[in-house]
Amino acid sequence: MKIIDSVAKAYSLGSVRHLQALHNGKTSMAWQVEATTGRYIVKTIQSQKQAVFEFAVSNAVRQRSLELTPEILLSIACQPFVVIEGQTYQVQAFLSGTERPPSLRETLKSYRQMRQVLDQFDYSFSPPDSMPLAVLWRAHREALSEKKPVLFHQIAAMVPELKRIDQSRDAWIHGDLGK
Repeated sequence: MKIIDSVAKAYSLGSVRHLQALHNGKTSMAWQVEATTGRYIVKTIQSQKQAVFEFAVSNAVRQRSLELTPEILLSIACQPFVVIEGQTYQVQAFLSGTERPPSLRETLKSYRQMRQVLDQFDYSFSPPDSMPLAVLWRAHREALSEKKPVLFHQIAAMVPELKRIDQSRDAWIHGDLGK
């Protein structure tokens, strides 16, 4: 794909050896790119302003814990994005998945750490949350209770605190790229 080659050039990633489209995203397009210098995630971003904001948030979160979010790289022009044919792109370092899914306790700890960092930012340009926690919980709790009762009880115990955290600010953690 020529555009990904152009992005790789703008970030000095070297030659693209392998490219895989990631189809889990709902708000952007993303690709896993294997280049001569390593593996990366290239994704589309709605605007340059959003790219700069995501870069600032990512850096703040990474100061708290390097494992919470991948590094967003700077282009050779020292910007956290590149615009090619009118589309804004961002490149992230690739983080491999873990051997096992995190426990609910680890997940909640990560969520708290991210919220503490995110609460420092102004969200005046953010769109409304498309999947509020309370709506998701109401929509899925019955099926979860029937199909996975142990998991249901573990999550149910945390829902009140998660709702409180979710409603305490005008921000949320959004991970739309899936696993």
